[in-house]
Amino acid sequence: MDAQALMDGDPAAKSFAEIVFSYPGLRAITAHRVAHEFYKLEVPLIPRIINEAAHKDTGIDIHPGATIGERFFID
Repeated sequence: MDAQALMDGDPAAKSFAEIVFSYPGLRAITAHRVAHEFYKLEVPLIPRIINEAAHKDTGIDIHPGATIGERFFID
């Protein structure tokens, strides 16, 4: 649903393949969703590692404790 939100909200997005392979925002959001699940389980280190790897790769930093909606994108 995040990729659909990006497709709906970004007129420059031409295809889902482009979004999946070219948009760092989607990579950051996907990593956050995984990290957030570990965060809710009170696993202390794994969310931090996932967050730091995503931040290094994308330049986008989303705290693992942040709650985001079902349809979200960062351009």
